[in-house]
Amino acid sequence: MPDSYEISALHLHAGKVYAVDMDDKLLAVEREKAPPNLVTVLAATDDPRLPEGSAALIFFCDGLHHIENRPAHHAKLARILKPGGRVPCCPKMRKPMLADPK
Repeated sequence: MPDSYEISALHLHAGKVYAVDMDDKLLAVEREKAPPNLVTVLAATDDPRLPEGSAALIFFCDGLHHIENRPAHHAKLARILKPGGRVPCCPKMRKPMLADPK
């Protein structure tokens, strides 16, 4: 899918993968090709709507500019992260970042 985050291999290394977006049309495309451990979440501009302590990694790809109140949003992310969790961010990717091992 053009302009979408790339999750094709993340599911191989995690018990559960959340695909979070503020656009339900993009989430619908992800649901069509979703691995069994992918959960889609329709977020609000001020709330990622993820359970507290549910993520070891929160990956942003071309999304931070959509967040209206970043300090408040990042405080919510801190509650979502497990201890020692990380939040890598990247600009829009032109090519897939990860590939399934064959």
